[in-house]
Amino acid sequence: MLADTPIDLNRPAGLWLDLEQLLDLPLDGEARAQLWRLALGQQADHPTARSSLLIALARHCGQAAVAASAEGQWGLATDYLEEAIGHYQEIGVADGERQLAARQELAGLLGNLIGNLHGAVHADGPPPAEERGALCWRGYQLALLHRRLGVERPDWLLALEEQLVREGGISLRQLATDPNAPLESQKRVLLRRQALELLLHLSGLHVPCPEWIDLAARELLAEEIELLWAGDAHQVLEAEGLRRLLAWLPRLPLDGQTAAAVQVAVQRARLSLELLESTTRRSPQA
Repeated sequence: MLADTPIDLNRPAGLWLDLEQLLDLPLDGEARAQLWRLALGQQADHPTARSSLLIALARHCGQAAVAASAEGQWGLATDYLEEAIGHYQEIGVADGERQLAARQELAGLLGNLIGNLHGAVHADGPPPAEERGALCWRGYQLALLHRRLGVERPDWLLALEEQLVREGGISLRQLATDPNAPLESQKRVLLRRQALELLLHLSGLHVPCPEWIDLAARELLAEEIELLWAGDAHQVLEAEGLRRLLAWLPRLPLDGQTAAAVQVAVQRARLSLELLESTTRRSPQA
């Protein structure tokens, strides 16, 4: 408990520390962080102490995420990253003056993780195709998080993003379309959709878009359309498929006039789908 926390005589006796002592305890990193988490729960009415603990925890989790990723422990790295993001977000909301600094620190953390992912994908002994594709997909998700922060994106990070997205799009497409790959049907569909998402993103990173990217994306999109029309799924599932299709179509690398026409058609289709779903919900059950 922090020394400046109001005394509650009904509480059991405990160890009292001031904030500086708590932050500098000579303990293993995670053991000390656990104490910080406990103290954080007691500081709802102490914004200064809470802010200091949030910063300390955010940095601890960020360092732990980078260390775990360097060891290939991506699940653990993700857990630490999610906690760090939560702390950085709270810092930005609680203290407007620190909002930009919090975003910049988080951007640096994401850049380090993307760098480690890139190193794992392009290691001397590269992982199997499915694992490589999964790592690329993870890198793409981190790149999207970085983009949403609205901070400057260095050239080296843009280069890593392009390489991860390109490698992932190629690897996952090959897996999804290989009839000899030992994949269950649902897994194959998932990999195909991830490959399509990566290729569409890749097409936006290149102006003009190389023809092979355009052709590969159109091929996967055509398979999605065939799956949608051939399926006999429940109407709700069909609506989900249509929404995915309407999200993908405007991202195809089209010329200006065609792109504008597609945007109008997609918007009309979305409105029609919303109207259909609204009418279905209001219809009395048979």
